[in-house]
Amino acid sequence: MAVTFCTADQVRDEAGSGRETTDMDTAAIEHFINQAESYICALTGVDYLGTYSSLGAITKLILNETTAVKAAMKVVKYDMNGYEGGLANAQSILDMLYTTFSDNIKLLIEKKSTDYINANTTN
Repeated sequence: MAVTFCTADQVRDEAGSGRETTDMDTAAIEHFINQAESYICALTGVDYLGTYSSLGAITKLILNETTAVKAAMKVVKYDMNGYEGGLANAQSILDMLYTTFSDNIKLLIEKKSTDYINANTTN
């Protein structure tokens, strides 16, 4: 399945520089991206994958970051011992990723935000 909202390199960047994330192949990361994309659509109740080409730039950027951080959580979880500073550093990264994910999901769900997002599509 093709990835739509972000790239494997963006996920690697979000997973942090405290470890060597290049040891995970792109196919594995793209699997995490596909899972994240589906999860975001299910969680928000909006088929962003089906309407992606008509979305505005702001919405695409929010989806990009939201997907990258959700997939990065899985990359971090895959090998938490690979971080400098060990598990404590990995947990801090997971906490930051989760905060960003939660904040972005709220933007995609809350009516005030969705009204703004929908008004800025390219239809």
